[in-house]
Amino acid sequence: MAAPLRWLSDVFPLTYAVDGMQRVAASSDVTSHLLLDLGVVAGCVALFVSLGAATLPRRSG
Repeated sequence: MAAPLRWLSDVFPLTYAVDGMQRVAASSDVTSHLLLDLGVVAGCVALFVSLGAATLPRRSG
């Protein structure tokens, strides 16, 4: 794969989700790499939920 595409794929959270699932499938041990993968995915979920909540229109009651 070309270097720019590899760099771009390393930025997306799906890469970390797939790596984490492969680590869990290979071994049930909790390693620092697995925790990193989970942390990145959880951080992206929190970021996207907060961005979604911030962009919702406010209703005046």
